[in-house]
Amino acid sequence: GAPPDANAWLHDAATWRALADKCAFAGLDLYAADLYEEGARRDADGAGRAHWYRLAKAKRRCGKHDAALGALRAAIDRAPESTQLRAVETAWSNAEANDDDEHAVTIDAFLARLPPVGNDLAIAATAVAAVARMWRQRKRTIY
Repeated sequence: GAPPDANAWLHDAATWRALADKCAFAGLDLYAADLYEEGARRDADGAGRAHWYRLAKAKRRCGKHDAALGALRAAIDRAPESTQLRAVETAWSNAEANDDDEHAVTIDAFLARLPPVGNDLAIAATAVAAVARMWRQRKRTIY
């Protein structure tokens, strides 16, 4: 059978946080978000500010912006004096308000900004690299 303390181990937020941290470090953000969420569900008292902030970051990296703000606000509820969390909330809220297609730059717009190059493959590679950099920067999570 299971060890006598297995139930306590499974109902400890630190257990789920340790597993989620490993997933987050490996870039497995969907798994990390699920594991942080499970820890918070099983041990609401043990899921403190850091736990909820990590959940918020994982959700944001998954593109679940509303859920990320909800988790961030749960972290703020646990540490209302945290200026860091308040600043992140402001930044994320402003980013969501300004995240629309109007600000998206097309490949043609990037090509128009590039200096003339005689090689079509070089132009295409530069444009693709510029678009990739723009999207990475646009979707970067504030830590």
